[in-house]
Amino acid sequence: MPTFSELRKRSRQMVKNIVDHTGVDEAFAINVIQYARQLARKNNPDMIDELVFVAQLGLRFGITARFLVQLIFECRSQVYIF
Repeated sequence: MPTFSELRKRSRQMVKNIVDHTGVDEAFAINVIQYARQLARKNNPDMIDELVFVAQLGLRFGITARFLVQLIFECRSQVYIF
């Protein structure tokens, strides 16, 4: 199990990846990460369905650009914190 410091470091890296690759605001990236943590499967907390992620970003944050959603999802997947 990772330490709190490791989790915090991974979270910062994920925010940086999202901001660098998509150009969204840092506060927005942090909000997406916090919300996405709630989307994890109950039986597999490290897994989020891409379709659920896409739908929720559209509903909760108003992001409808598929390209932007895909970039955010891929940045989230690269760091692996959920």
